[in-house]
Amino acid sequence: MRAGVWFETLINDMRLLLLTCLILVATLPCVAEEAPEVRPVVVENMRINPFTGAMLGEIDDSKGFGYAAPVGGKPGQFRLRNFREEGWALHVDAATGKARKVHTFALGKDSRVTCYSDDGDAKWSRSLPTRFNIYRGPALLRNDDSIFAAHVAGVSCFEAETGELRWDSDGESDRLCLFGKLLLAGECSNLREKDKRRILARSVEDGAEAWSVEVPHQLEIGSISAVGDHALAVSDEVTNDPWSWFIDARGKVTLKLKEIVHHALPVGEDWLIASTKRIALLHRDGKPVWEFANEGDSAYDLGDCRLTIDGEALYLHSWMPIADSGTLMKRFDMKTGKQAWSHGCQHLGVPHSAYLHHVYVEFRDDKLVVVSQGASGWFIEVLAAKDGKQLHRWRD
Repeated sequence: MRAGVWFETLINDMRLLLLTCLILVATLPCVAEEAPEVRPVVVENMRINPFTGAMLGEIDDSKGFGYAAPVGGKPGQFRLRNFREEGWALHVDAATGKARKVHTFALGKDSRVTCYSDDGDAKWSRSLPTRFNIYRGPALLRNDDSIFAAHVAGVSCFEAETGELRWDSDGESDRLCLFGKLLLAGECSNLREKDKRRILARSVEDGAEAWSVEVPHQLEIGSISAVGDHALAVSDEVTNDPWSWFIDARGKVTLKLKEIVHHALPVGEDWLIASTKRIALLHRDGKPVWEFANEGDSAYDLGDCRLTIDGEALYLHSWMPIADSGTLMKRFDMKTGKQAWSHGCQHLGVPHSAYLHHVYVEFRDDKLVVVSQGASGWFIEVLAAKDGKQLHRWRD
């Protein structure tokens, strides 16, 4: 056989072998690699993949509810607020969309406290001694076995299961706060110059006064919250004389600051604060371990903010609860207070008369998921935790 003919035959045989291999590969079963499952976020009554923006379905039995918030310490679990101001009423599993109703307590316009069953029927309803006091809330709180309701003359305590009146106490009833075995309340109305403004601590068992602390007269009490083993009382307005006081369980004021503290966390024996002036890590006597000053940055003046510690990183997210403000994100070094990055999540650009705005942030490995829910729309942004770079943004 001549060399040319032999070579041509070899090439044809190789082509036939290659074609046979291709046919065999094509007929093999195709096993597609499954994409890793992504835990959805809950936005109002929807389950959404934060990395693709895909809506995965609506929440079961969610009519009349909205503004989702994560349940602390339970990834993938959310609560939906009832539009009728009846508190947290719907617990949701984000992965399945299954919802579980819980007993809901309401303060009605007729100054009655009503407990609803999971089916929405009234289990019991009780009248308050005077008109309910809902304008400087919280005005309705509960612990394991009791309901505490504020009215203009004081506070009433009801047995949660039966509605039986446990006690009624005259006096301060604004800004209710559960603080261990104490119920704290303040007075926010306009006082006469001779009157005292104070924070009153009542026993949750019988309503008896445990202690009281007189606070500056000229400013309303903006909030009272439990922060570790202390209560934090903050004035309502940013003026030339704002105040934030840390009060221990015995009623002793251990630290006074001349600034509005929006959020505080205990860190060992120190306080981590975000205020109108700064973010700071403070010793219990108020001396800073480090501080990052507010130099014309509106991050601390947006009306609400939250601090989150993640290892050696500290994150701040801030927003305006009554406006289409967007959300400002910042990262700091927890040891030194040095700012690593700052990123503004763009607002929607919608009218905000009578606006309500709720924000939460979830940590997903090396990413942050920012969820904004407002009266006129929502958005989701995914940021790189290392440098704050925007990776995704979705909006309605």
